[in-house]
Amino acid sequence: MTADGLELLEAALDLTEIGPDTFEGPGDLDNEYGIFGGHLLGQGVIAAGRTVAADRPIHSLHAYFVSGAAASGDLTYRVERVRDGGTFSHREVKAERDGRELFRLVASFHGKEPGPEFEAEPTGLPDGPGPSEVPSLPELLDQASEPVFDDYWNNRPRAFDLHYVHAPWAQDGPDDDAGIRVWWRTPRPLGDDPLIHAAAAAFMADESISDNILTPHGYTWTDEGLMVVSLDHAMWFHRPFRVDDWLLFTQRPLATFGARGLAIGEIRDAAGRLVATATQEALLRTPGPST
Repeated sequence: MTADGLELLEAALDLTEIGPDTFEGPGDLDNEYGIFGGHLLGQGVIAAGRTVAADRPIHSLHAYFVSGAAASGDLTYRVERVRDGGTFSHREVKAERDGRELFRLVASFHGKEPGPEFEAEPTGLPDGPGPSEVPSLPELLDQASEPVFDDYWNNRPRAFDLHYVHAPWAQDGPDDDAGIRVWWRTPRPLGDDPLIHAAAAAFMADESISDNILTPHGYTWTDEGLMVVSLDHAMWFHRPFRVDDWLLFTQRPLATFGARGLAIGEIRDAAGRLVATATQEALLRTPGPST
């Protein structure tokens, strides 16, 4: 029986230690686009976290996609223990294949300590529609009058249930700020290890965030000659969460200029609490004037 998307993600995050602070993980599904950035992010979080005490959860990461590569083929993750302080630990991770660096991630881990709490007003909650009120991604794809993606992205096994509130391919189109808003969760429980949930969220945060730099210009992934490549990715984890409970990822474009675009997204739980923030810059090479 063919593995489903969540089984593939769980296998990808189950890294093997092959030496001191050195890990190996399987490649992505074979596809013409090369390895998915979220795959590298998720495995990088696991590699870094496996060298840190369990009572210090990850609170931030900053990553660069250094070089493209084929999707299939094992990956080696080498971790440098930059510092272990009284409450913080810092790690640098390099992902390699055949001796060539593909990806670099710096992560910080923070032990639990008390402090004052504040967060900005939530966007889209509690007034926005819940996941049961909007179609799932397969339903959206079935309803679309024209192909949303190519055959690979339409049929790729996905580890998460996706329910888009706003997107170019959603029923109501993009949000008022040209952003994408999507509910997601895994279809089955994912265990109780916070590191796995953080890695899965990093994996999932790469699913649509770069799409946001297309929406102000009217481009779609099916436009011939369009090139979008993730350049870097940053995330901050604000409080504990579970990816097997519904989370709302509210994204928007910030700027495009000089063949690059920047987007930001907030991840909130069903109660509206901010649990993580993500940003990504991507290369944007266009086929010509937007329509």
